[in-house]
Amino acid sequence: MYRFDDIDFEGKVVYVRHTVGRIIGQGFVETEPKTRSSRRTIVFPGEVLEALKAHRLQQDQMRVKAGENWREQELVFCNRNGGFRLEWYTVT
Repeated sequence: MYRFDDIDFEGKVVYVRHTVGRIIGQGFVETEPKTRSSRRTIVFPGEVLEALKAHRLQQDQMRVKAGENWREQELVFCNRNGGFRLEWYTVT
């Protein structure tokens, strides 16, 4: 799971700092990665970061369209109301 706070556009890196899972009866549960090797920095080419910037602009339009229904969580990939995308998380 990535939040825009996890992206350093100037440094061209993404920090993996969170995981999320969907647990029946609890909903979405966000935690830190389980291992040290899971906490990592990923270098992205400039083209990917430019695509993420364009994606953020599209998401800004989604935010306006959703109005009061928008739940700001700074998720890079979210549903139409700013929340977690159900299909991306496994049920444990």
